[in-house]
Amino acid sequence: MKDSLAIAIHFAASAICEALARRGPAETYAPASEVARLKGELHCGGKGSGLDARGEATGARAYLRTYVEREPADPLARLFTRLALTRTERDVLTLLIAWAIEPRVGLLFGHVHDALQRTRPSVGAIAEVLNDSVAVTLALGPGAALRRLGIVEVDRVGPDGALGLDARIVHYLASGELVALQMPAGRLSLAAEAVATDAALASKAESVRGVDIVVIRGQTGAGRRRLAARLAECEQRVPLWLRVDHSDHESALSLMAAALRDTRVLGARLVVSGTLNDALLRSLAETREVPLALVFAPEQRVPLLLMERNVAVIQLDVPAAGERAGLWAAALGREAADPEIAAVASRYAFTSGVIRRAARQVATFGVEQAARMQLHHELEHLAQQDAVARGWDRLVVPAATREALRAICAQARQRSRVGDDWGFARHHSLGQGVKALFYGRPGTGKTLAAEIVAADLDLPLYRIDLSRIVSKWIGETEQNLSRLFDEAAKSHAILFFDEADSLFSKRTAIHSSTDRYANMEVNHLLQRVDAHDGIVILATNLKANLDDAFTRRLHFIIELPEPDSQAREQIWRLSLPAEAPIEGDVDLQLLARRFELPGGAIKNAVLGAAYLAAAEGSSIRQRHLALALRREFAKLDRLYERAELDALASDRLGCAPS
Repeated sequence: MKDSLAIAIHFAASAICEALARRGPAETYAPASEVARLKGELHCGGKGSGLDARGEATGARAYLRTYVEREPADPLARLFTRLALTRTERDVLTLLIAWAIEPRVGLLFGHVHDALQRTRPSVGAIAEVLNDSVAVTLALGPGAALRRLGIVEVDRVGPDGALGLDARIVHYLASGELVALQMPAGRLSLAAEAVATDAALASKAESVRGVDIVVIRGQTGAGRRRLAARLAECEQRVPLWLRVDHSDHESALSLMAAALRDTRVLGARLVVSGTLNDALLRSLAETREVPLALVFAPEQRVPLLLMERNVAVIQLDVPAAGERAGLWAAALGREAADPEIAAVASRYAFTSGVIRRAARQVATFGVEQAARMQLHHELEHLAQQDAVARGWDRLVVPAATREALRAICAQARQRSRVGDDWGFARHHSLGQGVKALFYGRPGTGKTLAAEIVAADLDLPLYRIDLSRIVSKWIGETEQNLSRLFDEAAKSHAILFFDEADSLFSKRTAIHSSTDRYANMEVNHLLQRVDAHDGIVILATNLKANLDDAFTRRLHFIIELPEPDSQAREQIWRLSLPAEAPIEGDVDLQLLARRFELPGGAIKNAVLGAAYLAAAEGSSIRQRHLALALRREFAKLDRLYERAELDALASDRLGCAPS
């Protein structure tokens, strides 16, 4: 047993026996011989007259005070000195510690209660033992340190209130180790955390050494906790980690009280993350002797309640592409980044922590798949992922259009080089994303073009589901849009707004509240698109309906025109799979030359003809294609050579006039 605990037990036994002696002759249920036996077993000789200069308890108290001054690292010494307890508070705590450590002290308390089964100390029993009811009442009041810091519990008001001691404090006094505290509101622990070894984080830690409150902002994995651990190491402290998960008010306040107390006892720096309500922030602001490190999200502001204290803010940004490549190489134990690592580092803007986590999966899954496994998002709740297994050979467009689409891919790949290495990002405060508009009549290949761009960049493509975004409730559309762009940033996905004019429509003059709120939605969308660092593709049939402000923010505006005769023939051929049974009478050149349709309608016609042929149990013939074409013209409400198409549909036309 630690010397401090032995002295505490000696003090408690002496004080209790002296209190019993003050009563006079022992009653029949508390014989003097039994009290004397317990006193002897606990090494307390002689008989005093209370807590005065001549009493043995007073001597034990003085000895304990001397021991605490001589051994400041002792757990009990830390508890006494770092919590700045008064003499009465120390005495009360010493009695409770002795009771929690030594069962026979509880037997002595049974004699104080005149009921041997009542071994748990009460407020009245402590007051009698210390011979000062007023001081004890104050020391155990709701606002006193022992209660406020959660060290002592009282089950009810009055002298009969039974006292209890925090089990974690008892364990700490006995072992010198502070166990983790798990509560509904979160977790408090001394779990080991990697100390930052790279020079940049070490330099940042040194720059804020000794500052009361250090706010560390950044994305998950940016090194916020590692920086906090390095800061504590620089100050020769230990980091105490507090995670507040949700705002269960009573549980959160109890957790915060324990965190502030433990931080003071250990001489630690308290590292706080999670959700902090005003009550918790007020507790942090008022406890000025506790140094803090607050782990915040990138854009989270420093609460005003904390601004009266000395505050420093450190922003941990996502490393540039070149630095990410070096981090990948270091995490994989390679001297330099190979082309595959460089490509993944450029494609995925990961923090150092995420890169280290992904590197552990590379041996099993490869670099690309290991990186994709780190993309945790909920974008599927707001958008639908489209298949992107398409090649450039599937897209039939003019050469200028194809060149513009390839330019999108080139800009997306070179963003990091131009923005970070060449310094353009420092000259543009908003996002470095790529924004493009595809416009053209229905069926000209706008969706296919978006899919091919996504496939070329090897990025997922998410088509925005407007039914999950637009809401009739005021403000909810903006919230959904914010969630959409936040999740897109996590997923590194391409956002595809089909029928974009429904969301990006022109703002109008305000004639009613409906107009005002509609304009607010467009304004919010403008801001989010501008700041988004990813790729956004808009597609519309009605370019003129888009707000002019969106046009200014677009990097690419690409028209996908309807195909000419040669392009239509190519689309006809690409639309027919090699496995499909085709009769020799099928003349795709004729169909392409004589019937003007966009690519989407041609694909629909081919599919419709296939089903007609399958229903008849035959191969695909010219008449099947003609029948399907007739339906497509009817759907589009377009004029066509009715007689010629009817002749093809009835197999009466062998060749068409030129």
